[in-house]
Amino acid sequence: MWIEDDDKMREFYRQNEEAYWNGVLATAKAEGIAEGIAEGEAIGEARGIAKERKNLLEAARAMLNEGMDRLKVQHFTKLTDEEMASLLKSN
Repeated sequence: MWIEDDDKMREFYRQNEEAYWNGVLATAKAEGIAEGIAEGEAIGEARGIAKERKNLLEAARAMLNEGMDRLKVQHFTKLTDEEMASLLKSN
């Protein structure tokens, strides 16, 4: 009788320990996935902003090459004074 109870207790503790660690692993996995998604979104956003800036600079360069007034180009593209100065130097 004692051995049976002891075996049942061991099995009970084993199952509880297994359930605990499964919960810990599930939580860690969920946190890792959430962190990866957030990091991926941040990288994608940064790439999008850089690409948009590059496109604006190309558009501004084209407008300047077509003879458009520098102030109008800056107004429409929202480029900074430094960016406009850089464009004017390169043209």
